[in-house]
Formats: sequence, C-alpha cells, structure tokens
Amino acid sequence: MQHILNIFRGIAIGIANAIPGVSGGTIAFILGIYDKMMDAIGNFLLELKNDKTKSRFIFLLFLLIGIGIGIWGFSRILNFLLQTVYKQPVYFLFAGLIAGSLPFVFRIQKDMKATLPRIAALVIGIAIVVSMTIFRGTVPETKPLTSPAPTDTAMVSNIAIDQLTVTSDTPLTNVSNAAPTALADFTPPRTWDYLLWIGICGFFAATAMIVPGVSGSALLIVLGEYYHVINMVARVSTNFSDVILTLGVFGVGAVLGVFVASKVIDFFLKKYPSGTMYFIIGLMLASFYQIWMQIQGGFTFDALIFTLSIAAFIGGFALAFFMSRIPVEPKKAEVKK
Repeated sequence: MQHILNIFRGIAIGIANAIPGVSGGTIAFILGIYDKMMDAIGNFLLELKNDKTKSRFIFLLFLLIGIGIGIWGFSRILNFLLQTVYKQPVYFLFAGLIAGSLPFVFRIQKDMKATLPRIAALVIGIAIVVSMTIFRGTVPETKPLTSPAPTDTAMVSNIAIDQLTVTSDTPLTNVSNAAPTALADFTPPRTWDYLLWIGICGFFAATAMIVPGVSGSALLIVLGEYYHVINMVARVSTNFSDVILTLGVFGVGAVLGVFVASKVIDFFLKKYPSGTMYFIIGLMLASFYQIWMQIQGGFTFDALIFTLSIAAFIGGFALAFFMSRIPVEPKKAEVKK
C-alpha cells in the first residue's frame, strides 16, 4: 500500500515540476516526504552497502514512477494548450506562479537583508540569463505553423496569422485581431552542441527541482527550453525515434543534477545561504524576460484572451502565494532519550 501511495506522491511532485513557479520540493514538504527523499537521493550512491540501501532504492523507484507519470500526463495537457490561442494566458499563469512564489524564497532564510554582495549576486543571476539569451541569438521557442501563402489580399485577411509564414512579399490586411502565433511540434537537432546544451539544461533544472520554493520548469523558461522539453515529453509515445535521444541526454543531465545538487546546493546554502538565495531570485526575476520573449510575437489585446491572461496571472499569483504560507522548515527527527 505504501508503494502505491509513493506513486501518487510522485505524480503530485511530477505535475508540480511541469509547472513553472511551482516547486517539486515544496510539494514534497507538503506530503511529508522531503527529508526521506533527500536522504535517499543524497546517500543512495554513497552508502551502497548500507542496510538502508534496499529501502532507499524501492522508495525512489516508486516515487520516480509517479514523477514520470505526472510529468508525462501533464505535459500532454500543457503541450495542447501551448499550441492554441490560449498560449498567452498559459504563460501569464506561469508568470503569476513565479511572482507569487517569490515571498516563499525570501522566507527560506531568516537574514535576507539587502547588502551589496547579495545585490551583486542577484544582478549576476539576471545578467547570466540575459547574456545567455543574447549569446544564443534570442531565438524564441515558438515556431509558426506554416501553410502556403495566398496571393489574394482579401483571402489573407480572413486567415489567422498563426497559420502563415510571413515574408516581405506577402500582403497582409486586417490582421490586428489575429490570434497569437501558434507553436509547431519541436524536432530536436541531433548535433553535439545542442545535445550538450540540453544535458546542461537537464542538470540545472533538476538542481532547482529539489530546492524548496524554486521551480525547475521556471529555470527551463530562463534557459529558453521549456516548450521544447514539454513538447518532446508529450510526444514521446508518438514520435519516439525523433525525441528519445534528446530526452535521454536531458534525463542523464537531470539525474546527475539531482545527485550532485543534493550535495553542492547543501554546501552553498550552508556556507552562503542568503547570497545563494539572492542569486536564485535573480534567475527567477529573469524568467519574466524569457516569458515575454515567448509571447511577444503573438501578444494580443483581444478581449477574451487578454481577460483570461489577467485572470490567469492573478490566479497563479494567489495559488503560489497561498502555498508560500506553508512552513518550509523540514521536521527534525526527535532525539531518542
């Protein structure tokens, strides 16, 4: 029965990890398994001959099964929404969740007073994201769906702009109320540089996933790969051969990130706790820039879409802020007398 419960706990953590602004570590806290999860992750490989090795393996196995189910199932929903006119409200929801989770991050450490070194750490976090985006060419994840471009101007005016590949020779009229740009399915390039990059993304996303209050998916938005990963995960059952190599590399990076981060993050949070959190806050703030980059091309003030966008932002903020009220300190084991 405990194994079945761990699968459902894993599903909840997996769904949280697929949503930018919601931390899988936070959900683990809520479910009361954060300490056990961190112990199993941090000591599984280091204490293979320990009596607890078998129980740790079984616990992680069923938890990972649930996490995989949660990420895959929810990714299919997100992938569908991100390929419709509701892409803008979805990204506004993400922005609200990230904004609402900021108080949570500020409360993780007691001493979060702004000092010059801490502000510098925050600025460095933002600068890394912005400079990385510029270095990568600021290429949005979104790719317009293409179809033959009609030559008749009147015909073009009746077709949504997300169905066109716009060139300088294509006359457009009356497209001010067109739907936001739709996304095409992502076919990952099988080049060594992209595989290396996606592995790095997996490493850092997994690193963020195990820190309470920090979202791995939000970090993927920062890195510019959120939609790509969600799209590949959602299509793994239908386009296995196209995405399995890239997802495999991402998974290897994620596994390494989890095991390494459980030690590295622990070191930095113990030695430079407030500075580390300011750096993480800088990354989170930079995610708003990346979110804007994903919707700017098809941003619309259409009454329905814009209203849904504002409502989604407010709802996301309220949800994340409510979750931020949950105590983040892990329960300490009682000392046996």
